[in-house]
Amino acid sequence: SHAAVGFDRLYYIGNTGTLFYQTKVADRYTAGDEIEKNNSALMIKRFPVLRDAVAAGRQAGIPVFGWYRMNNEFGSKSSYHPALCSQLLFDRPDLQCVFRNGRRDASKLSYAFGEVRRYRLEIMKEMAAFGVDGLMLGFRRHPPMMRYEKPLVDAYRAKHAVDPRQLDKRKQPDESRRWFQFRAAVMTEFVRELKRELDAMGKGDLPIAVRVRAQGFEQNMEEGVDLRTWVEEGLVDEIHAFAGYTL
Repeated sequence: SHAAVGFDRLYYIGNTGTLFYQTKVADRYTAGDEIEKNNSALMIKRFPVLRDAVAAGRQAGIPVFGWYRMNNEFGSKSSYHPALCSQLLFDRPDLQCVFRNGRRDASKLSYAFGEVRRYRLEIMKEMAAFGVDGLMLGFRRHPPMMRYEKPLVDAYRAKHAVDPRQLDKRKQPDESRRWFQFRAAVMTEFVRELKRELDAMGKGDLPIAVRVRAQGFEQNMEEGVDLRTWVEEGLVDEIHAFAGYTL
């Protein structure tokens, strides 16, 4: 039916916290205590939904991309829907993003930590193994990818003798940009590692698209996404830029 009305690509959203398919490397969405009343959770429990979506796409001649929101954990146990959060968010508060005042951001895990990067890499590799025709990395919702976590702050202070927590972007634009670029290098290395691991799986030609804000290169850099470098290095095949609040 999608092909009949002109769709030429479909995106299967895997979510971020709990996943909307039968995963073996992360947490499956169950709707918590409401699983028997939640159609989505029941479908994910009973059927191989991602595998079937890929098969249906092949039959219809429509490529299916696996879409993963890169940092959308939906809050904490006290949030409106804790069943959408990964267990890693609850078990490891030390891996959460940290505001410049030292307070933890309970809605985000930080890519500054190797454990978070590895966890997310395994999810994307799993989606690739299901046979999707490409990956969509979603940076549009709930940025940034990291804030002022100790490993980043310590490394920056050691290299530049500047505490990034004290920077004022309006008064120190050049130093602030250097900090944002330094921070974004973590995410660039993450995408490089994804490319290497896909290649090791025999999927080195799998297209990678990224979904970002339409506010320009500098705003995306502040949020941990160095689009210029990614394009220059050939790390991504497509950039989808969106303004406003979208999925």
